[in-house]
Amino acid sequence: MIGQAAQMAAGAVESLFNAKAAGMNAKGLRLQAKAYGRASEFAFRNVDYVKASTEIQAYQLQRKQFMSFGQTEADVAAGGFGESGSAGDLMRMSQENGAMEMAVLKYQGKINEEGYQVQGESYAAQRDAALYAAKAADAAAKGGLIAGIIKGGGALLPAAIGAMK
Repeated sequence: MIGQAAQMAAGAVESLFNAKAAGMNAKGLRLQAKAYGRASEFAFRNVDYVKASTEIQAYQLQRKQFMSFGQTEADVAAGGFGESGSAGDLMRMSQENGAMEMAVLKYQGKINEEGYQVQGESYAAQRDAALYAAKAADAAAKGGLIAGIIKGGGALLPAAIGAMK
């Protein structure tokens, strides 16, 4: 009878320690979820930053292209050439290069936006998983506490019965 009571007491202690560990795990998971939440918010903000940056760079590139094209026109006119022949080819190539440069800039901006969007979604999913795991750890902590109390009561019961005899 005493051996059984000792086993019940040991089981009660083990359950109570497991409950404490599960509670600590839940706290750690909530901290992890908070960090993932912050990372997710930052990634989503980066999407907006990239959009704004790409727009500014496109405006700057457009200005540079207009200035370059204007300079080319002035050089052609100063040389006494018309906008046909080699001079026309040069101006057309300049416009094509500018259009290509603009397309690459905008495409790269979209790639960066998509990367940050996916990163934000990934961090949000990790945050949600950590919160879900924290809830499971809370449930384990409550279950361990209840089991510890029941086992502790079971360990004391034989002694209480023996005292009543």
